[in-house]
Amino acid sequence: MEQFKPIAVIGYGCVFPGGGKDADAFWGNVLSGANGIEDVSKKYWKEDLYFNEDKHVEDKTYCKKGGVVSDYEFPMDNALELGFLKDDLTGLNKTQKMTLDTIIQAIRQSGLELKDLSDANFFVGNMLGDADVPDNMLKNRVKEIEKYIEASDEYKNLEIEKKKQLLELFEEKFSGRFEEADNENLIPSSLLYRLKNLLKINGHGCIVDGACSGSGLVIDEAIKSIQYGPEKMCVTSAVLGNMVVTGNIGFAKIGGLSETSSFPLDERAGGLIPGEGAGTIILKDLKCAIEDGNRILGVIRGTGVASDGKGQSIYAPSSRGQLKAMKKSIAVSGLKGEDVDYIETHATGTKVGDKVEIETIKQFFKSEGDSNRKVPIGSVKSQIGHAFSAAGMANMVKILEAMKHEIIPPTHNYNRPPQEVDLGNLYVNTKQQYWKRRNDHTPRRAMLNAFGFGGINANVFLEEYIPDYHKNLVKEQKEALHDGEYAIVGIGCLDHKGNNYKEWKDKITQKADYSKTSISKFYPEEAKGLYEDMKGYLISDFKFPFMKYKVPPKILDEIDISQQYALVAAGEAIEDYGKDKIDGDKTGVYVGTMMGLSSALKTDLRVRHVEYLDALDDCEKDMGVSLQDIKKTITEKIHSYLIKVKEDTLPGYMDNIIAGRISNFYDFSGSNAVYDKDIASFEAALYQGLASLNKKENNLIIVGGVHGNMLPETFANLEKMGCAGSIPAEGAAFFAIKRVEDIAPDDNIYAKISGIKHSVNAQKCDFTNKPFYFGADGAFKLLDKVSNIRTDSKPEVIESTNMFGETYSYPLCGRDEHFAAEEKKTIEIGNISYYAADTKQELLNNMIDHKEFSTNRSRFKLVITYNSLEELENKKKLLIKSIGGGI
Repeated sequence: MEQFKPIAVIGYGCVFPGGGKDADAFWGNVLSGANGIEDVSKKYWKEDLYFNEDKHVEDKTYCKKGGVVSDYEFPMDNALELGFLKDDLTGLNKTQKMTLDTIIQAIRQSGLELKDLSDANFFVGNMLGDADVPDNMLKNRVKEIEKYIEASDEYKNLEIEKKKQLLELFEEKFSGRFEEADNENLIPSSLLYRLKNLLKINGHGCIVDGACSGSGLVIDEAIKSIQYGPEKMCVTSAVLGNMVVTGNIGFAKIGGLSETSSFPLDERAGGLIPGEGAGTIILKDLKCAIEDGNRILGVIRGTGVASDGKGQSIYAPSSRGQLKAMKKSIAVSGLKGEDVDYIETHATGTKVGDKVEIETIKQFFKSEGDSNRKVPIGSVKSQIGHAFSAAGMANMVKILEAMKHEIIPPTHNYNRPPQEVDLGNLYVNTKQQYWKRRNDHTPRRAMLNAFGFGGINANVFLEEYIPDYHKNLVKEQKEALHDGEYAIVGIGCLDHKGNNYKEWKDKITQKADYSKTSISKFYPEEAKGLYEDMKGYLISDFKFPFMKYKVPPKILDEIDISQQYALVAAGEAIEDYGKDKIDGDKTGVYVGTMMGLSSALKTDLRVRHVEYLDALDDCEKDMGVSLQDIKKTITEKIHSYLIKVKEDTLPGYMDNIIAGRISNFYDFSGSNAVYDKDIASFEAALYQGLASLNKKENNLIIVGGVHGNMLPETFANLEKMGCAGSIPAEGAAFFAIKRVEDIAPDDNIYAKISGIKHSVNAQKCDFTNKPFYFGADGAFKLLDKVSNIRTDSKPEVIESTNMFGETYSYPLCGRDEHFAAEEKKTIEIGNISYYAADTKQELLNNMIDHKEFSTNRSRFKLVITYNSLEELENKKKLLIKSIGGGI
């Protein structure tokens, strides 16, 4: 793996529970011990509908505590002062507002203006989207519920006027429970594109879902986009804004919640407390930040991401992946474990999780030959709860503030470790103490852990900024490698055309005709008519090979169909390549999909159908009639096709577990995550996967796209996405990809690709009368091209444009062909090649090697425009002669 190019933090901001409305307030809370954990049922859900102390009661939770951002108000004055228009900010949901709030804080702190972000990248770590989506589903399903009302004997016995009155009153009582959602917010990726548009950011980026490791993972991915892409700055956010009760109940059924409060690392630890919040850091290449005179608030020296691989269960924590993440982070920095002064742990307050992490940290220092030095550790979750995808960002802001104030931060609500836990060389710091530098020239240094449900772990290693030290550091810095060639060496797929690649290709060759299927078959008889016209290309004969994948048949109903499709298709690609020759330690999994699995929404409907019954209670009072039979009928109908929440329900509906299951079964310990960029989700995953190959973090990537959500809400989203004339299709397509330089004699090369570039393009794709795979569409586009390619096929550019005009493109050719120099690089726009360097000789070398850059800081710059490859080569020859003669 290449040595890590240091990254500067030039601005940050946060919103967390307990009044932590910005970094200053949050830091004040860290010092004072202010507690942001309160009774969540008073704010987000009715206690009498969802709470029960008996842990065995169906579809209820025993925890009503939460880390809540109470009385949140978006800082409109700050937004207007920065140049936003008030009308543009109306309609944002809470998740978007909290994220934008933290971005505004970071911009103001950095001294930048909005226009300075135009060429930046933008990444967001998130899970579960916003409450807008499930709330809107409940509103949409009112017509379905009315069909069940009409089916009850009690309704049939009402007078005609009473029937009409009941339905009208029911709609009125229920619709008033939720705020009207902006249509644009009903697609989870709106979190990215609405803010990207407001900020006028043109660079690459996506939503990254690594569950609880989301903050650490998104920082790692954002940094790769800087180190191996054209842009040198990235706005990097993480947020959790969906506090709907369903997730609480899911965690309750695995016994993961505390009934009282949050006690990480402590003997009283009994489970986590769900929380919310957001944080943002603005990252920039350190060398560029120094040259541009940016205010530097901290320096990231290393990141490490690793999967647990095989384990007892998909959600059991493991030291293997945690330790690997920490060791990767320190290794790429060029420093040692003895250089770490403090660790902000992931510790969530679960007995098993905290114990495993403590053992991991002890192993880390032991492996570094540093097991005798006392090292302070801590966890802010005792004050704010577990903010899941935003948790690591709270850790980051806490460390940055601690370095700023030269204080080792205290951990509150801590007495002593659990009886069975030996802290060894670690101690939980419970009071403010001066953070002394080792000497004037050595920065204070700390690590943060962000470990994810589903076996994905991230670590970030950062230090304070010391001008002289870091100016010398960047002098030794080497430029990152540029994109080379990559080979597709394994393929797997399934959709309505076939359950594997051979079947799929045979059907394509035969040009078979396919009939569309209505989704109405999945619903009770009374509701079928509502969904009869919703037709798409469904996979009708899929049978999950549960024996092969060692999944008990009794829990299959709890595992989302997208997780099943992806595991089978990825498995085919892995076995096509040859699983016995894979080094699992150097294999990563990158999955593109539009977030929001069907099982998540179905679980939400199952759990929250009591909201309809509650509205009927109000109707009952107003009308003076009994509606008990009607309510009983509704529950029976809902329960007839939606299963209750059980132990495997939560991992079964989490988006990131799509990738996690693949890594878990095949024992891969590289990165794994899900990437959402609406239609271009596969391309976003491919972009990040190729960066990991370029970095030599991985030797093989399993990259693909999957779509399995064929709910009515998915059909309703087609128009919002500009794809109203398309035919929704479900399926999965996966590829095993490696560097061409690593090809072995026994590898079967299907095709070669070279880099991938991102640009802004107003032209949107036309899906009229075509199968549309949503976030997996690009994977099927590549599959189609590869299935028709010949060994000597000339390079052809594949393009995909998302719903907001962002285009990803990459050249594809047959295995026996080679790419021209300009086809190997990601940084070019149309028929323009851009070169930059600090010396004429370097400029000449860059042009010969076609090493392109997008920067305005270099001393010498050169732009070549051309209409053909022949013209480009001729111009280069003339310039080489001209420049070469002048050196």
